[in-house]
Amino acid sequence: MKEKQYYKIIDVVRKNTLENEIGKFVIDSFKLLSINNDVYETVTIYNGEIRNGINLRINSACYTSDIFGCKRCDCHQQLEEALRYISIHEGMLIYIFNHEGRGVGITNKLKTIKCMDMLDCSTFQAFVKEGFPPDNREFGQTVSILNYLGVSEVNLITNNLEKKMFLEDNGIKVLKTIPLVIKDKRVRKYLLSKEREFSHVISKYIEEE
Repeated sequence: MKEKQYYKIIDVVRKNTLENEIGKFVIDSFKLLSINNDVYETVTIYNGEIRNGINLRINSACYTSDIFGCKRCDCHQQLEEALRYISIHEGMLIYIFNHEGRGVGITNKLKTIKCMDMLDCSTFQAFVKEGFPPDNREFGQTVSILNYLGVSEVNLITNNLEKKMFLEDNGIKVLKTIPLVIKDKRVRKYLLSKEREFSHVISKYIEEE
């Protein structure tokens, strides 16, 4: 992951209703300006009160899965399960659009997918072979939004301990982590590669199957 960038929130649209098959939520939009004068847009989707101790999911965009239904990863399933959790237990999901392809974009992501298919290698290996950092994401947008909302403590819905470390290194206390493991055998190989090469906590939640 990259080091944190600094973002200034330059426009906000609050408290619009979002209703889907999972439930009824509130959606806000944030326009952020980076230190390099790049503009990014991020949305928060939430149910219940925004407060310290909120259940938080930081969700990186995966257009191939979220929009087009690709089954090679668990990304869309994670998105749906996170929204279900928030629908039942309350909480907030921050969806970061420019995280597509672990931060390298859709075109470069498709290059890595072609590499994976040709060489039968993992996501990590394909990124390295194509000359990309295995994970080019950083979560400064999340920190800026949480600061704007007055949230300094969260329960983080994740299997990725680097997200926890990033938040804590930038002033957000993680009270606990809540696992979000998709027990789908079709993506088992992919999940275990994320544990092996990206230090996600996975197998302890699926080893019984």
